[in-house]
Amino acid sequence: MTHPSHALLRRAIAVAAIASCASLAPAAVASPGTKSTSPKRGPAADLVVRDLDVEFGSDTLMVYADVVNIGNRKAQRRSEAVVAISGDEILDDDDEIVDDPTVRRLGPNGRYELETEVDVPADEDLPSGDVYLLVCADGYDAVREKNEANNCAAELIASDEEAVDEDDAEDAFEDDDSDEESGEDFPVTDER
Repeated sequence: MTHPSHALLRRAIAVAAIASCASLAPAAVASPGTKSTSPKRGPAADLVVRDLDVEFGSDTLMVYADVVNIGNRKAQRRSEAVVAISGDEILDDDDEIVDDPTVRRLGPNGRYELETEVDVPADEDLPSGDVYLLVCADGYDAVREKNEANNCAAELIASDEEAVDEDDAEDAFEDDDSDEESGEDFPVTDER
């Protein structure tokens, strides 16, 4: 039979051993060559724009879209969704920002319904060629995300093809006029 003081002494040694191990950092406890299984603590929010729709008014555009967090963590802060007029589908310094509504902090699968009315810029302020309306979630890069390259959606609102088609039609009409004057397409006969 063991003496009661010996049992207390063994228990005190065991508690001290457990306490000293608990104070060590996890990296020090893991054996060399083993990877830590703890999850990464990096940013995991991912803001995207879905269901972009543009309705044309006389001098305005009504813009509807959903800003959605497809990541698995809540966004660190509020952000602004940028609405811009662009000559391509990429937001850059050449684009004209026409609105930037604030989007609340979105949790995983969180959704913000964006609805805004913007003025149509004057023709001289529009880019030449195709014209797009862009909506970019986190347009000023305030939120760290898994993927920073998937924030924008674009809608073609004016195309240069219409102008080209009109020019082609004019050229074709001018060609027809010249043929008429020369009489090549309308041979003249003496029969009546």
